[in-house]
Amino acid sequence: MSKLIVSYAVSLHSIHQHTLDHMEYRKLIRYRVLDRCFLSRTTAYTFQMLQEAILDEYEERGIDADLNTRQLRNDIQFMKSKEGWNIELEEGVWEGKKGIYRYAQKGYTIDSRPLHPVEKDYLKMALFVLDRFKTQKGKEWVNETIPRIEQEIILSARKKRSIEYYKNPFLKGLDLMEGLLNAIIDKTPLEIDYLPFNGEAKHWKISPYLLKEYNNRWYLVGHNSEKDSPLMLALDRMQGFERMPRKHYTSNPYDLVDYFEDMIGVTRTTKSKLVKIRLQFTAHRAGYVITKPLHGSQKTERKEDGSLLVNIELIPNKEMYSQLLFFGQDVKVLSPKKIVRKLHGILHSAASQYSL
Repeated sequence: MSKLIVSYAVSLHSIHQHTLDHMEYRKLIRYRVLDRCFLSRTTAYTFQMLQEAILDEYEERGIDADLNTRQLRNDIQFMKSKEGWNIELEEGVWEGKKGIYRYAQKGYTIDSRPLHPVEKDYLKMALFVLDRFKTQKGKEWVNETIPRIEQEIILSARKKRSIEYYKNPFLKGLDLMEGLLNAIIDKTPLEIDYLPFNGEAKHWKISPYLLKEYNNRWYLVGHNSEKDSPLMLALDRMQGFERMPRKHYTSNPYDLVDYFEDMIGVTRTTKSKLVKIRLQFTAHRAGYVITKPLHGSQKTERKEDGSLLVNIELIPNKEMYSQLLFFGQDVKVLSPKKIVRKLHGILHSAASQYSL
């Protein structure tokens, strides 16, 4: 157990008193809902609609509580104060005779602000609970998650870093992640303006289910009524998004764990089928492939000369070919012939670009 986790345990009592007495969990929920409503440009929220949105959230989360007018006005005032998030709302905007509540700056959200001190307290409590899963089978991800949260969020003010993760600060779309994640958690459909690298701009309506990372690039996975399979949208090609009314949300009809388990990366066509592939790696590369398997289905056999035979069963896609090409002359595809011919064609085409 890390020293930080121990310190969290020691201070749990004081955190509990401060948090539950002054800003209990329900308040954090209300602030999240208000932020979502203030952000919207598709729905004009009156005071009564704000109350209804919060009560709907309470009901969905199984919270049996009421919300009076004074409490809601205090919440809005707190969000506008320096002790809260210092938000700015448009003044003098009306829907008939009723005032409308929305952010003065389009696209603004408290998600773009640093964590509130009380949110950090809840995060510390969550880390303390997560720590007990570190040694449990199937929960190995906790060992990476806890130190990453500690360093990137709780200890972010420290100048010297203890852990260095690879990241590309110039990657487009990262600023959208928090808003997309909140939409997933809140089960809120989105309208996304999307511009493919080689194609015309597209306007997608999507019920979001998952943010997935592959090769340091992020994708939003969800459902669109025009598609029979999950819709995959890269964050770096998104031009922006708007939240839609939650009544348009479609519950997840897919088993996404199973969907991604049979492939490398995120690309998959509707007619894709599993293929058994046999590979041979040089002795030089054998250790790398053993300690970092190509795929969950990987089975290996070490030969007397040090080379490594590898069997995998997956759906071939462009990410798989890129992975094999990465190994260059250190890998040879033994079967099936279709994969051999495909790789041969790619390598032949690449070689033809060079004249010596």
